[in-house]
Amino acid sequence: MTIEVQDLSELSSEAVRQKLEFVKELMQEEHPLLDPRRGVFADLVLLPSAQHSAAIQEEINRLRRSSSIKEISENPELADDDIVDATVSNYLIERRAGTAATGEVTIIVSKLATTTIPSGAAFVANGREFTSDAVYVAKTSASNVISETDRALSPIGNGNYEFTINVTAAVTGSSSLLTKNTQLVPQFAISNFVKAVAASDFSSGVDAETNAQLADKVSLGLSAKALSGPNNMKALLNDSFSAVLASSIIGFGDPEMFRDQHTILPISLGGRADWYVRSNRLPRKLGLTKTATLVQKTADGYGIWQFGLGRDEAPGFYDVLVIQLPSSNIAGTFEITSETRTMDMTPILGELTPDITALTEGTFSRYQASVIRFKDSITTTSDLVTGTSTQDYAVTVRAMPDIAEIQSLVGGTGTRNHGGDVLVRAAVPCFVSAAFTLEGQQGALLPPPDDIRNALAEYVNTLGFNGRLHASALSDIIHDYLTGKVAVSSIDMNGEILRPEGSLRRIRSAETLIIPSEPAKMVTARTTVFILDPADVVISARTVNIPRV
Repeated sequence: MTIEVQDLSELSSEAVRQKLEFVKELMQEEHPLLDPRRGVFADLVLLPSAQHSAAIQEEINRLRRSSSIKEISENPELADDDIVDATVSNYLIERRAGTAATGEVTIIVSKLATTTIPSGAAFVANGREFTSDAVYVAKTSASNVISETDRALSPIGNGNYEFTINVTAAVTGSSSLLTKNTQLVPQFAISNFVKAVAASDFSSGVDAETNAQLADKVSLGLSAKALSGPNNMKALLNDSFSAVLASSIIGFGDPEMFRDQHTILPISLGGRADWYVRSNRLPRKLGLTKTATLVQKTADGYGIWQFGLGRDEAPGFYDVLVIQLPSSNIAGTFEITSETRTMDMTPILGELTPDITALTEGTFSRYQASVIRFKDSITTTSDLVTGTSTQDYAVTVRAMPDIAEIQSLVGGTGTRNHGGDVLVRAAVPCFVSAAFTLEGQQGALLPPPDDIRNALAEYVNTLGFNGRLHASALSDIIHDYLTGKVAVSSIDMNGEILRPEGSLRRIRSAETLIIPSEPAKMVTARTTVFILDPADVVISARTVNIPRV
């Protein structure tokens, strides 16, 4: 909102009326022989003067609102962005600028032939445009790859080949964050083109900070950026990772803390902190190519295969969502038969290694590694050798970004607290799904369902460490999109908490989803966040008879 009044229609009629009465009173006192109450003089002279005075007063009020942290917090939409920026700069706070989403796109072609993608070549997905970052040349042999932007065409079965390129969204903000396997349509001709899809979830697409978010961060601006008190620690985090949405610090005396009890005495000695971080609205889906080894043949002619995930491949990952053959065009995944998580505590040069003695103490941290076994129900194993035969698989892993980078920050020699250690962990996830029905009479206009899904996900994914998700809040959001005689049914909310020790806790309610208090399992409102993917919002429509009276 600008400070200057652009149109007199912006003014409150009551404000103009009060100014007019004030001007009349002044005029009457100065010129008692004039009658300012009515007539041409009042309409053509005093009224415009009152409107001008009301406009100046409104501009003064807007300036005051934009210069007061209290006013900005209470009415962020009514504050001028430039003046808010100047105001919060007094507290050493800067507005985080929006950034464009970036990601890898896999292009599939039908022939083994050199293929060129020009720099700035446009692709469109979900109504958003993306452009290639450089000139990419896909070549028929890896031996011909000589530059950073050369690519080798890789066979994926069924006679097709693939290569990847990097693209950047044309506009900034989170609206351009594509999810893995989203199809993109090239706006130019590609020889032998079959399709283009997002290789992994896109990253870096961050919205510019709002006035309300800036006002909330003022307390961090003047805090020392150090590993000491909670505000200091959060100020340090915000200074280097401004896109982090929420964090929660568990330390001495907290029931969720176990790492400070590594002695023969059953007491907490302090010196340890677990920092749970939500670095993104949704966990990123990372696409990996993993080479698996056949470890067991099954009676039905297929087999159990195994691969490992190192700690640096998907730091702090939550789970493995999909395992498929690279050439598969079928939705679904091979069944995971077992997962063994481990801790890789190999020291990292220049970083303090946190004290972790139990697996559950380090789950969802950068030190987590895993061995996954699954059953491939497509590949026959009669001619294969157990322990020797290998095969590549397309694996999708779900993980919060930046966990390793934040751990490097807090463990670095220039930042670490010499009185103890800090372990960074991805927030314990409660994956939420919601279902409801829109009810209206025949012919009632229904809103675009994707708009509702995205609005609900935005609300849930920015709640922070709240511990409660109210159906009434979701209902309010839905009603903002409804017009006419359309109503919403009760909302069925389901949550699936992935505990650090690997088990699942399911919760369900039509009123309030409440994170249970299970400190022994490191699941409480202080460690757990709600995560809602728009795809997990199910919207139905039903026609109801509304009597005409």
